[in-house]
Amino acid sequence: MTDNEETKSIDDHIEDVLQRGSIEFPIQVDSVDFEESEPIGSWRKDVGSLVSIRPCAKEYDNKTFLGIYIGDIPLSLGCSYDKENRKLTAGFRFHNPAIFVPELKKVIFGMESWWGVIESEEELKEITDKTIANIPYIKILKEMDKKNREQEDSKT
Repeated sequence: MTDNEETKSIDDHIEDVLQRGSIEFPIQVDSVDFEESEPIGSWRKDVGSLVSIRPCAKEYDNKTFLGIYIGDIPLSLGCSYDKENRKLTAGFRFHNPAIFVPELKKVIFGMESWWGVIESEEELKEITDKTIANIPYIKILKEMDKKNREQEDSKT
């Protein structure tokens, strides 16, 4: 497959996804339902679990804090439309772990930090750059970045 064919294939896929997920307006709505679900879930660990958390924001100077896992909180609401029954269904979407950090008196989300549940005294440690570098997907991303840089360097 050439680069051009691969790009076209990706573009076609994105277009297909967008068309499936789009609603053409105006629409007729005969009913609106709300999915029954709890606003705060605990799919990852028990609510109230102690965690070590290292926020990514520069203002925290790579410091690790003790936190309390509140649960997974929806960051948004979403809606789907059943054309045949002319029904809108709304519900919570994009759940993310919420962690209360007493020292900061602030809730930090999982997507803006490195964190992990403390299950033993040995795990009560700082999250260091080395800890982050040893996460499998971080290793893969670094390797991909290294290959891209090497390819760019070979072109010059």
